Amino acid sequence: MSAEQQASYSRQMVFLGSLLGALSIYTLVPLVLSHYWLKSKNSPSIMHAPALRALVLTEVAVSILLGSYAFYMAINGRTLWWGLFALAVAAFLLTKNHRDDVFKPPISKMQWWYRHMSYIIATGIAFHTAFFVFGGRFISENLSGSLALVPWLAPTAIGTPASLIWVGYYRRKFNDAQPRHPKPKTASIEQTGTAVVDD
Repeated sequence: MSAEQQASYSRQMVFLGSLLGALSIYTLVPLVLSHYWLKSKNSPSIMHAPALRALVLTEVAVSILLGSYAFYMAINGRTLWWGLFALAVAAFLLTKNHRDDVFKPPISKMQWWYRHMSYIIATGIAFHTAFFVFGGRFISENLSGSLALVPWLAPTAIGTPASLIWVGYYRRKFNDAQPRHPKPKTASIEQTGTAVVDD
């Protein structure tokens, strides 16, 4: 293997390692939060566990570091890194909900259900992104220009509206409209009841 081939191979491994590492954390965090939100139905304070806060802050740090490195690589001619940069930016924006989950009180007695559903979909988004970009490389390798971003962003573009529609359906069903300017709830939220969820 020539020196040029070795350098190319090393770059590919760095890229794939960064991608798989990012998708691992972006899959793990919503999956864990989904589980904890389900448990919080009877114990809302569980969402403020120190370990859960540390996990979310790790996700934030990963998004910032990955986005910065991907941007540096992209502007230096590594076009494929633009996809990873876009993924990191989208993930960072979505971490706002995760930070709210572990640092703020719930704003609805049914928030455990809305978040549980949303994060199950988010886990699916991360999985399908990994499949299309890594598992389906024959697709991404045949795309050029702006089309090369389709495998990176399509799962998010489809899954995010689906999540909003799904949550909106249950908000209407429970007659639980999203407040325009939510105010922190008092500790009495832990004493509120829950609605029956059915299909």
